[in-house]
Amino acid sequence: WFQFTEKDNSDWEHFGGSRYMPKINFFNKEAEDWVVSIALYWQAFGVDGFRCDAAKEPPHQFWKRLRKELKSRDKNFLLLGEIWDNANYMIPYFRDEFDMVFDYALFYPLAKMINDGDRLGFIKEIENIRQSFPKNAQLVRFLANHDNTRALSLFGGDTLRLMQALTILWTLPGTPMIYYGDEIGMTGTRPPDENIRKRVEWKSINDKNEILVQHRNLARMRRQSPVLQTEHSKEIPSITFLETASPNVLAYLRTNSKDAALLVVANISDKTDSSYSVKMSSLKTGKYKSRSVLSTKNKTFASFNADSSYKPAPVLMPRQTFVLELVSQKK
Repeated sequence: WFQFTEKDNSDWEHFGGSRYMPKINFFNKEAEDWVVSIALYWQAFGVDGFRCDAAKEPPHQFWKRLRKELKSRDKNFLLLGEIWDNANYMIPYFRDEFDMVFDYALFYPLAKMINDGDRLGFIKEIENIRQSFPKNAQLVRFLANHDNTRALSLFGGDTLRLMQALTILWTLPGTPMIYYGDEIGMTGTRPPDENIRKRVEWKSINDKNEILVQHRNLARMRRQSPVLQTEHSKEIPSITFLETASPNVLAYLRTNSKDAALLVVANISDKTDSSYSVKMSSLKTGKYKSRSVLSTKNKTFASFNADSSYKPAPVLMPRQTFVLELVSQKK
């Protein structure tokens, strides 16, 4: 059942540098049967899904069998895999294995864009994922988890950077994930693991916590927006990046088959920017008005034509991000 490395069986292959986590030999039929039986026990108990840690360790044949066994009993049973690697490495895990995987491929470019201003690297990875992944591949997108530095610490304790990263994350295709405590601004860097796995700071859960308020606003916005729930694939593209005339400004459209559109404009620098302008030619010809969907005040902005450039504000403040619903004005 195990992979011993010494003749006297005094040592064995193990995971994560810990001898207390021995690697199971999944090529041994009895060992594989044992693991599958555990999964089926908990499914029968009432569990409706598994988050599978370190999914790169077991072979593909095990995941295929596990999926077949679980789905034959409940077709809606969820299998979520942690494949800590690039997009191309993750692709095979969607073939009769997992329903969803954590999108590590985008985690790093998103953090690098917010911290270092690498807008083009972020855009390139979004397009690479769209071209590479099969239709209906579901990606869980995140800023932190139990193996990574907490979100606020990832951005050096800068609340404005965190707020911007959250807004971008929640307006992308895929499923956003909140690591417990990040919604109230808990901090912690790794290593060691203990720094990022502390108990919840209950006293920070209140309506005056601006990070918590931002999470609530983003969740409400996404829940109420069919456009933000649209998938993004080779067959169904739902995000279009726009020219902005400024290397410090990121802009993109989210669209769906019903011609609904949402515009995101973000100043990804710590300086004001008045040189930007967003080229709107990706929209259907016509005149549009825009309305903020993130602000509870539903502020309306000036109208514009699709064949022109657009500025929701003359000057973008540092880290300012607009999320605007675009409505076609009928003649």
